[in-house]
Amino acid sequence: MPVHDIGKSIMKATLKLVQKKHSWNKTWSWDYPMMTKTTSRLHLPVDAVDVVDALLIKSPL
Repeated sequence: MPVHDIGKSIMKATLKLVQKKHSWNKTWSWDYPMMTKTTSRLHLPVDAVDVVDALLIKSPL
């Protein structure tokens, strides 16, 4: 298995974990670009849209 495939499988597993466990109401400004860049690199456009949708939720503050 090429090294770049191993990196992408780890990246995808990490992305799925973050999507499941991340506290979106306690995000930092770099969370959204990092998530959308990751989904783009993994060719997951639907997940990128989900990240943008999360950005548009009303903040509890």
